[in-house]
Amino acid sequence: MTELETGTLLHLGESLPSKGGLARVTPLDIESLPRARIALIALARGGGTTTYRGFKEAAALPHAVNGLGRLLDLVGHDCARRAEPNLASLVVTSATGDVGAEYDGDSQQEREAIFLHWAESGESVFGEAVPALVRESVPAPRKLSRPNPGI
Repeated sequence: MTELETGTLLHLGESLPSKGGLARVTPLDIESLPRARIALIALARGGGTTTYRGFKEAAALPHAVNGLGRLLDLVGHDCARRAEPNLASLVVTSATGDVGAEYDGDSQQEREAIFLHWAESGESVFGEAVPALVRESVPAPRKLSRPNPGI
């Protein structure tokens, strides 16, 4: 992949829509977005999805798992600038097996477009940390049990 493909098209300090507000692109975002993109492209080539935790670990992100939504919003803006399908739709919750409630769009349709887009590119997967993400599969949605009040 070229530097343009693995870098980011977002600029330090710009503000972009995120979760009903604006997210200012920080130095940490500029550092994290290329790693996030590489991990998600590798996942797309494998035809899978991953959990937020799996994404965090595969991309070696310093973010808290519950804070990844903002970064994924920025991934979506970066993909839009490249006229690519939104790679953020590959990151799903472990409880539902689908994107978070605040995801804007049709995640299933987006994933189908992603798999077609990246399967056709024919480029190789890179890095040693990424294959673990590619192999990870999200378990079927599980029924959450209620805690036992007698404990």
